[in-house]
Amino acid sequence: MEVVNEMKSEKMCILCSSVKELIHVKDYKNAFEMVYEFMAQFPNNPEPHNLLGILLKIKGKHTLAMKHFRVAWVLDPTYKPANQNLSNCGSFYSNFKYAYDENDCPKEKKSEYRIVYDDRHIGHVEKIK
Repeated sequence: MEVVNEMKSEKMCILCSSVKELIHVKDYKNAFEMVYEFMAQFPNNPEPHNLLGILLKIKGKHTLAMKHFRVAWVLDPTYKPANQNLSNCGSFYSNFKYAYDENDCPKEKKSEYRIVYDDRHIGHVEKIK
């Protein structure tokens, strides 16, 4: 089972980088075909839906793109690229930088502050030293 998951993960990494390159050279036809092929092979993976959402957004089909970003997010709520793309497409202040895979997502910043509760259960913000 572990080997199957590793192979699937490796294939998804290859898919993401291949589609990113095809989009970069504006070969949308082959990118769509590749995504559809992987979607048929791995219907429960979020990666093909996320990539299809990117392709549809580039083609101007905003509503359909949002649906595929949402499907990717529903399939795996921990999949950050789908969540980022969904947020960017739904925002008025989007930077339109697509997240093809986890590497394209911004790293989470550690907070400099924490909330400490006193004996009356009132929260106070403190700076972490």
